[in-house]
Amino acid sequence: MADPSLTESEEENILYDLLVNTEWPPETDTQLRGNKEHNTSLVAKAVTVPKDPNPQWRRVAWSHDCTLLAYADSTGTVRLFDLMGSELFVIPPVVSFPGDFSCAVAGLIFLEYKTSAQWSAELLVITYGGALKSYLVSVGTNQNFQENHSFSFSAHYSHGITSAIYHPGHRVHAYKEQYYPLVDVNWWSDNVLIMARCSGSVTVSSARTLRNLLGKSCEWFEPSPQVTAAHDGGFLSLECEVKFAQKRARLESSLSGAASDDEEGDDGGDSDSDEESSAKARYFGYIKQGLYYVTEMERFAPPRKRARTVMKNYRLVSLRSTTPEELYQRKIDNEEYGEALSLAQAYNLDSDLVYQRQWRKSTVSIASIQDYLSKIRKRSWVLHECVERVPENVDAAKELLQYGLKGTDLEALIAIGNREDWGRFIMPGDVDLDDLPYEDLSDDVELEMKKESESRKRRELLARVDFSRLTLEQKELCRSRLKLLSYLDRLATYEDILGGPHAAEQKYDAEFFKKFRSQNIVLSARNYARESNVQALDILFTYHGADLLQHRLAVLYNFPETTSPHEYTILLPEACLDDSGELVLIPWDEHRHREMDWCEVEECRVVLEQNLFDDDSFLYAEVPELLRFRSATPSIELLTDWYQSRAQDIDSGSRQVDCALSLVRLGKEREIPGLKLLCDDLVTMETLVYETSCELNLTLKDLQQLSDIDKLRLLMNNSGTERFVKDAFQWMVPFLHRCEGQTEGSAKSLLREYLCQQKIIGDPDQLMAVALESIYSCERDDQLSLCYDILECLPQRGYGPETDMTASLHDQVDKLEKHLSVVEVLEKHGLQKPISYVKNSQNSEEEAHQLMVKLCRHTGRKNPPVSETVWRGLLQDLLDMQQNVYACLKPETCHQVFVESLLCSSRVENVRLAGQLMHCSKVSQDVPVNLSFRGKGYALKVAYDNSVELVLAAAREYFNSSTTLTDPCMGLARACLQLISDNPPAIQEELDLISALCQLEDFYVSILPLQVRLRSDRLSLIDECIAHCSTAYKQSTTLLNLASLLRVAEHGGESVSSSNQMLRPPAQRYVEMESQENPAPRFAWYIVPEGQRHNIKKMYAIIVDQSNLSLAKTEFFYMFDIQGTVEPYTLKTFAGIKETSGRRACGYTVESADGKMNFPLPVLIECNAILNNREEIPTPEAARHHHHHLRLIAAEIPPLDPDVDILLLIGRNLLRAHKKMIDNKHADLAPPCDKDKERWYLHTFGLHHKPGKIRVVFDSSAQFEGVSFNDVLLKGPDLNNTLLGVLLRFRKEPVAITADIEHVFYCFAVREDHRDFLRFLWYEDNNLSKDVVDYRMRVHLFGSSPSPAVAIFGLRIAAREAEGVHGGQKCEDTISVMHDTS
Repeated sequence: MADPSLTESEEENILYDLLVNTEWPPETDTQLRGNKEHNTSLVAKAVTVPKDPNPQWRRVAWSHDCTLLAYADSTGTVRLFDLMGSELFVIPPVVSFPGDFSCAVAGLIFLEYKTSAQWSAELLVITYGGALKSYLVSVGTNQNFQENHSFSFSAHYSHGITSAIYHPGHRVHAYKEQYYPLVDVNWWSDNVLIMARCSGSVTVSSARTLRNLLGKSCEWFEPSPQVTAAHDGGFLSLECEVKFAQKRARLESSLSGAASDDEEGDDGGDSDSDEESSAKARYFGYIKQGLYYVTEMERFAPPRKRARTVMKNYRLVSLRSTTPEELYQRKIDNEEYGEALSLAQAYNLDSDLVYQRQWRKSTVSIASIQDYLSKIRKRSWVLHECVERVPENVDAAKELLQYGLKGTDLEALIAIGNREDWGRFIMPGDVDLDDLPYEDLSDDVELEMKKESESRKRRELLARVDFSRLTLEQKELCRSRLKLLSYLDRLATYEDILGGPHAAEQKYDAEFFKKFRSQNIVLSARNYARESNVQALDILFTYHGADLLQHRLAVLYNFPETTSPHEYTILLPEACLDDSGELVLIPWDEHRHREMDWCEVEECRVVLEQNLFDDDSFLYAEVPELLRFRSATPSIELLTDWYQSRAQDIDSGSRQVDCALSLVRLGKEREIPGLKLLCDDLVTMETLVYETSCELNLTLKDLQQLSDIDKLRLLMNNSGTERFVKDAFQWMVPFLHRCEGQTEGSAKSLLREYLCQQKIIGDPDQLMAVALESIYSCERDDQLSLCYDILECLPQRGYGPETDMTASLHDQVDKLEKHLSVVEVLEKHGLQKPISYVKNSQNSEEEAHQLMVKLCRHTGRKNPPVSETVWRGLLQDLLDMQQNVYACLKPETCHQVFVESLLCSSRVENVRLAGQLMHCSKVSQDVPVNLSFRGKGYALKVAYDNSVELVLAAAREYFNSSTTLTDPCMGLARACLQLISDNPPAIQEELDLISALCQLEDFYVSILPLQVRLRSDRLSLIDECIAHCSTAYKQSTTLLNLASLLRVAEHGGESVSSSNQMLRPPAQRYVEMESQENPAPRFAWYIVPEGQRHNIKKMYAIIVDQSNLSLAKTEFFYMFDIQGTVEPYTLKTFAGIKETSGRRACGYTVESADGKMNFPLPVLIECNAILNNREEIPTPEAARHHHHHLRLIAAEIPPLDPDVDILLLIGRNLLRAHKKMIDNKHADLAPPCDKDKERWYLHTFGLHHKPGKIRVVFDSSAQFEGVSFNDVLLKGPDLNNTLLGVLLRFRKEPVAITADIEHVFYCFAVREDHRDFLRFLWYEDNNLSKDVVDYRMRVHLFGSSPSPAVAIFGLRIAAREAEGVHGGQKCEDTISVMHDTS
């Protein structure tokens, strides 16, 4: 303990600690004054004094022998008491006025008086005014006092004094502080004072300089504490805590009269109310106060304040001195870390203790590492915490380990070797923990530069380390680093096992990780295997393969036998063929959580004597046989052995045959050889255990020792008579297939051996009945050969014993043979049917007829078509079927079905063949049959009437399915009709209808043949001819002939004789139609194929500006022999939208008739919807007689060529427009663009805005996912001149001049960084044969919303800049007019 007596020259800071004694004796407890004691104050148990209105001014002092007690109140009156509490006498003050505290006692001191025995002591009374009076007091029989002498301090302290103390060496000391008035002073030692102030601060100060010796701060108590002198290294302080008692609950019910008003006034006038008054209440309160001051009326008097109860709590506090170290430790224990750090700084103590305590009491986090752990300097302690402490969350654990690694890097290793560390925890010099986060915030270039710099620095530092000469401290540092790296790897592994960073935040278990991080990795793998945790094992094998992969097979052996191998499929070894064709193990795909550290190299591990691998002997202790599987790269033979032994172990350990079988099958899928035999045995075992319900204790090992015949008998052992066939198919047949796969021919021998020992059916009648039932009950259509095999096994008629049923059964067998012959015929012609179908349909005429039709039609649809020989054989087969089975049909019906199928087979040669099998005229009934068809059944021919019906049905079917006159089906219809040589009316009507189609096509009427047949008013077809052909009304004879062919009179029309009435209305409609104008011009062009100038063709083309593609008729493709695939496309016209298809053609050039103009054609699409209206073609006659303004150029117009057809429709000429745009540098090839960079592709189309000129317009309003390019652009201000202003300026001067700027939008460039939003797709080099590439515009677009504002603004800027050259007025006039036309 520090010496309490210090000289002035040896002043030191005095340290103390505050101790509160809470175990005072019961009799000294402070007692609350009751309501009856309002006139006295309880000072001691037996001493009572009058109540003092200002008790804080009172003073008490004991004599040196503790026989007298002096008490002074606020008026300056001094009373003396003895030990019994009796008042001896009262010393009155000199002068005392109410409120005047200058007479109050500032110091009350007893001195020992030895001069005379009459007096017991000398009492010094010092007032706040500075007056000092000495009194001699006596006790006993002569109780009295006498003034001894007086003195005044006013000359020295004009403002008075606040406290006074006495010391024998210094006599009296008086103190006065202006800003911090003292309330009490006492001695700590001869030269040191204890000073208490009104503010509640207590200091221990030098008596000479009054400097606080406690340090920078003082001790704080309640205001105006009292202190005692020091004794035994400590002193006491008395403080009083003053507070108001809680308010009473207010009454909720109001009283009437004045009492109620008083109460309300009390409540409302409470200035200490905790509730805030509203603004309205305060406003009325101010008004009432003002009225009261003016009128002094009682009703406006402010409310009376309610009395409050004051509570005072007195505490006696003991303060004692101590050493800096003890106080420092006590501050730490009391968690007063700020004061402890101040002491450590003042006395050069170890501040690590503070941060260590804070670190231990706080949870581990990035903040706690930065605030506490990073400020601890002792390396061993920090490394111990980093290694041993396990935080409660995964992020904190990772942060703590990384912090430990930063302090064990090469800088620390080198510093320890150079004796420059002094045991400190050294961080790398280029890392600032407070500023540098662990994640990278720099861009890629800076990151690469930083990595390169760190790598170069690390190589330089590593070159300075000699691992063979490491000191013990350096080795310990390396061991700690290795352990931290191992823990960090385990943490990353544990994080992956939990499901990734996000899942680890929720599932992290600190206790488990504390065990897992230091656990033997092989033991962890075994535990996970026993828990069937496949994901965890997969992660362990991947990131700790060096330790585990050699034990992989042994670890997999620890999976429970009841766990299905499908659950750990990904862990099973797998083989594949290498480059040389040998079967090798597929290595495990290993990864590392990080790169190899410098302390993990072999050179460092040898010095540290670190074992790379954990102990693994326990893994093989229980099953030593597993040692043979210990290999990181096992051979294929070893893998086969493992799969076999593991499967047998699963079966013997758990009897889970399905699990063993699954393992073997997975091994086969993984190309592991030698498992087929075991797999077959396990399949047999599975059948025995799970299907045959054999109650046996047979193991796999026992089954493998049985022969194949014993296995077969075991399979069929429990099969009864009712289930024998089903069980044979379910169990015996698969078993025989497995045996056949092992040894060729073994299946037959096993079956023979088994059946020879098993007599199944011995009765011939029963055998035939079972055979018939089996064959007829079979619903499959591919069992014909088996049916014949069964038929051969049946006994022959006349052999063996006979019963009453034998003859009937033989008849049924003969019938079965005929049924099988029909099935054989059907199968021969590709129409398979089960035998039961033939039996069920043999007596049904309808079903038999349908079968014949289906068979013939099926033969007719074969591709390639069958020959005439096959057809002849089919007819013979039909007759055989009719004769053997289907006697319900007549032979004539078979002929008719056959001829009908020939007619409908869509082949001309078959139609001709059908004509040989029917009567083609009434007079041909006696004509002999063709020699090739003579024989059985061929003498019959289809009757004439039936022949006509068949021909008409076939012809109408072909006619209705035709699309055009040139359709192949139309030719088949003609061929069918031409078979009937005498042309009856029905046949002639069909031929006339075909002829009518030819004439309708001549009149350019495009209509389906079926529509012509179904047209009820065929006179409307004549109207359509006149409407489509401008000269049709002149061809009356042709139209009358067409009406005759169409049977107009028979289909709701007029007679042919009334030709004038029939033709007049269509003619009038044509004249009306002639007067309408068609805007699509027709011109004659020469088409030149690329590289084939000699193959030039002339044709008319329609130029349609509204079409976005160019089209060509089918004749165009025939003309140039263009082949290609037909591709679908959508055709949109005014008539609607329809889906169609056609070929494509490219590489053609169009030339004018005079050869002066040519340009390449875009891709041409096959389309026959191009109108063939030749009246629109310009001719010299039309120019001279109908268009007077064209007379001058009539000679330049070529005459109409009647031999040239309209074959082309040329749409927007985008090729020429794009070429011009690219040549003028308005667009260029777009550079490559990152896939993440924003860009926009524009849709383009051409627009003929002036004669002979085409402009590329970009459709900026086209939307993609609901957003268009114009939607995200600012349109800009409307800078166009108003129409009124333009008209007024035209009237301003005699002559007005207008001008036009060509491609005005293209005159203003777009910023380089904005051009990727103006991309579009077009052919490279404007060549249609090249690839489509990215272009982008360099200038503003036609079709973009801000382009007009940009162009007008730029035009005005250009005019103003030219003002100095051309004059201001001219430029302004130019602006006024030019941009209106742009």
